[in-house]
Amino acid sequence: MDDYRAASPHSPARAVELLDHYRLGDKPERTLQALQVFFPARAQEYFARLQSGGSVRVDSPEMVALVGQLAAQGFRVRLVD
Repeated sequence: MDDYRAASPHSPARAVELLDHYRLGDKPERTLQALQVFFPARAQEYFARLQSGGSVRVDSPEMVALVGQLAAQGFRVRLVD
């Protein structure tokens, strides 16, 4: 959660990068469930990427606006310009 700054209408961020989820190591099914809420069509793909140690970049103004909710659901996220 410490990697994001609050999105605002003046934020130059154009994408969100998912770096990790707090349950990925001990309860990965919780990570998958959280991904299914935000990214139903791509949850499996994003889960596989996170589980392999990679990150996920999502180029979406809607996800930039939801960065606080992603963080509240346990994702470590970063806004990307």
